[in-house]
Amino acid sequence: MQIRTTGIADGTQLLSAIVAPARVVHVEALRGTWHSPDLGFADILRLARRVTGTEFASVTLVEADRVVVLACDGWGSHPMEKALTDALCAHTVALGCAMAVNDARSDPTLRDLSAVTALGAVAYLGVPIFDYSMIALGTLCVLDRRTRAWNAEHVDALSDLAGWAIERVIARHTKLSPRNQTDLS
Repeated sequence: MQIRTTGIADGTQLLSAIVAPARVVHVEALRGTWHSPDLGFADILRLARRVTGTEFASVTLVEADRVVVLACDGWGSHPMEKALTDALCAHTVALGCAMAVNDARSDPTLRDLSAVTALGAVAYLGVPIFDYSMIALGTLCVLDRRTRAWNAEHVDALSDLAGWAIERVIARHTKLSPRNQTDLS
């Protein structure tokens, strides 16, 4: 998997990737399923934190107008929704590949985002959660309040866990409405 170390500096380019028609259709097809309380991402998030040794992990859905934190583990208080232009995860989805940032404070594209300024996040590693059509719908990410040197094992582990997350979403979606199964291919 390709790994980027910074986000997308051009806000127009970032938003264009997020609102691409094919991506929006896929996000909309699964929106209700993602918000299902019985998906139980807690085990995935605990494993993500354990294998990366980080303080915080989350699963997000990147919608056309916002980033929704569906589940998180670590750090007490955090927003459950973010503007697209204020979310590290929006960059990961727009890039369509892993984003590994050792120190976001030194990155001109990322240093002013609220995760960095308000939450004190320094290091970020996020991987897209792809559907079967390889369209990035959301992210599995980890954050830390100290600099990190991410490695391929961290990226691979998060990618595997992201695959587990989308399997749960799709299985739940299929169980709720089998007729929509073709929406995901």
